[in-house]
Amino acid sequence: MRPLILLPLFAGSLCVQAIPVLSQAQIQQLETTVAQNPTDRGSQTLLGQNYSFVILGITALGQYNSVAGVDPAKARGEFAQHARDAMQNSVFAGVLGEGGQALWNFSFQVQGYEAQHPTEAQVAYLDARTLGVQALDRAIVLEPGAATWRSYRIPILTLRSNSDVLPLSAKDAFSQVKEDLSVLTGALRYAALAGAAKLAVRCAALDDAQSYAIELLSAATNPKDWNYGNAVFFGNMVQGQVALRRGDLAAARARLLAAGHTTGSPQLNSFGPNMSLARDLLTGVEEVTSASSASREERVPRRYETSPETRQTVLEFFDLCQAFWTMGRDRLQQWSQQVRAGVVPEFGANLYY
Repeated sequence: MRPLILLPLFAGSLCVQAIPVLSQAQIQQLETTVAQNPTDRGSQTLLGQNYSFVILGITALGQYNSVAGVDPAKARGEFAQHARDAMQNSVFAGVLGEGGQALWNFSFQVQGYEAQHPTEAQVAYLDARTLGVQALDRAIVLEPGAATWRSYRIPILTLRSNSDVLPLSAKDAFSQVKEDLSVLTGALRYAALAGAAKLAVRCAALDDAQSYAIELLSAATNPKDWNYGNAVFFGNMVQGQVALRRGDLAAARARLLAAGHTTGSPQLNSFGPNMSLARDLLTGVEEVTSASSASREERVPRRYETSPETRQTVLEFFDLCQAFWTMGRDRLQQWSQQVRAGVVPEFGANLYY
């Protein structure tokens, strides 16, 4: 089972205005407003978001729109069924797109909230995710040229291809991601390129992966931008993976070190670097898999044969990563010890985002 990696939306969620959680009466009034003003996208947005709150039983949001209260009875109530029906039957792209996005994103928050506040009754957040995906897909059908809906769907497709959350094959996910990316321009495209490039590698679409990675690095012109460090890291990492698959080991090693020279980012600093290229260099691109369903701690590390130069490059990469992944220095040192001992580390979650 692939680990589930949930990344915060640093690009926008920390600066958006707080979403009001409306009462049933306020939602019903908003429904009237939307019906009477079909071009009022702001009202559609608020209505779709509040449909998601009712469906998920959310009663309060805290700082940065974090879930601060959940009532499973609210999620099972009659009005929640009304909200589900409304989402399924809406003809307003704003309701569907924003509501679908909210259902997807907030379902993970509700899952985490319930883990910290266990009760006998739970919210059906898995069903909510399915409804969210369907709503977002319908928004794209209604407005195929709308970049916002496409930008919402790309990270969802990537996560689905990389986890057990509504699993989707990498090939099918990339087909949709490529279509969505073709609609995006500017900042929205820039933010989506890394995910598309990584997914292209997994599908062996090497020309696409190389093209996206080059574009990503070319677009990384502002070191103060939140995504700059990600662009430097993943633009080089993906080009290294492509080089390795095309037999250019020297270029792959060079790209690994270039990735390690990133200035860091909110994601890299918190979750650490993606170790896919490092793993590929140590294993000859052979996927490391478990022979059974044993836990990560119980797996026997795979031994490998590789050149001293490649091993030294990976060790240097680990050293570079310590500059931005300070909270992961112990893990990096452990991985270094394993590589020196001729063992491929179990990189776990650091392969999957």
